[in-house]
Amino acid sequence: MKRLPASLFAGALLLLACSPASAQATFSLLGGVNIASLDVSARDIVEDTAALRRMSVGLALSLPVGGGLGLQLGASMAQKGGSVLVRDSAGSNESRIRANYFEVTALGRLGIPLLGSFVSAHVVGGPALGIETSCDVTLVFGRDGADVEESEDCADDRDRNDYGLAAGAGVEIWLAGRLGISLGVLYTLGLADLNTTEDTSGDRTRTLTLRGGLVLSLG
Repeated sequence: MKRLPASLFAGALLLLACSPASAQATFSLLGGVNIASLDVSARDIVEDTAALRRMSVGLALSLPVGGGLGLQLGASMAQKGGSVLVRDSAGSNESRIRANYFEVTALGRLGIPLLGSFVSAHVVGGPALGIETSCDVTLVFGRDGADVEESEDCADDRDRNDYGLAAGAGVEIWLAGRLGISLGVLYTLGLADLNTTEDTSGDRTRTLTLRGGLVLSLG
């Protein structure tokens, strides 16, 4: 029984030796789901809005600065959009907007050790910029008792750059050597007026990203 504390101590040392220090740079490959919606200011013709489930795949590089602080640079292919129920003289119809972006972020990062250097958490926040790669609108309306769908490109006279603010949190669990897994959430508040259809104005993206992936220590 006297050997048990020594065994536990040796095991703890082994975990620490196999885990990267929190002050080291890391590289992450991330993917997940975007719960994407639109904040529409034209409430006089908009009856309701709803979220669409879309995808996000990207990379992140975290660079330590000191004292638990750091900088996280990210790049991703982010699918955004939302569903808008619009009322006009002919009745109501649904517009499903699907916009795809190449998005970059530059986020301040605060690391929070949870279990030595084996498990750590972090919070991030900062600016985000999305450059549109494609956008389309699917109109859903009733005709002869059935729903009919028609697709068209988004309106041309709109801002194609979706700039905004992003904030989130996550956790890293180090498995062996320099490799670990990352789980997190990121909320992006779009500030650009996308004006995706002629019937609405002030269309601004609201995107909640649930993501996970692999993280590699570069130290």
